[in-house]
Amino acid sequence: MISNRLFEAHETHSNGATFQSPDGQYKVQVNMIGFVDDMYSAVNKFEEKKDRIEEFLKRAQFDAQLWSDLLHSRGGALKLPKVKSHMIHFGFDKTGTPVMLEPEEYHRIEVDGNDGDGKVELKPLGPNTARKMLGCHKEPSGTNKQAFEQVELNAMKKAKKVYNMNE
Repeated sequence: MISNRLFEAHETHSNGATFQSPDGQYKVQVNMIGFVDDMYSAVNKFEEKKDRIEEFLKRAQFDAQLWSDLLHSRGGALKLPKVKSHMIHFGFDKTGTPVMLEPEEYHRIEVDGNDGDGKVELKPLGPNTARKMLGCHKEPSGTNKQAFEQVELNAMKKAKKVYNMNE
């Protein structure tokens, strides 16, 4: 019940991300997706071509800090080793095909986990690097290589248990 109220507060005050169909008919605002205290949030601004990456980083930092502060207000704290981010931006290859770019060194945000250790600098993961979210390994590029490796590893562990039980 408390988590639900924290999610509502975050939705009210955060930047979030808006996604819409190409014709503009369908539009959805996503501020966070969460389960108990695990969450995923997003920031974007497709229609603002003039916005620079620094503006997106400020929005992401604000939303992450807001969540940390909300957790702290209820006696909780971010588990900073679990905090991960992706910054998805595109460039074009020689043929004009859009490609996801690796984050630059300055593409970082700072978050105070409210744990007494001060602010921690978070560098975004590259588009081919998966992050674990709500039990699933996902990465923006869509290769799902790490997700496959995790499923394979889990399946092999379970198969070995079954095999050992039958000996």
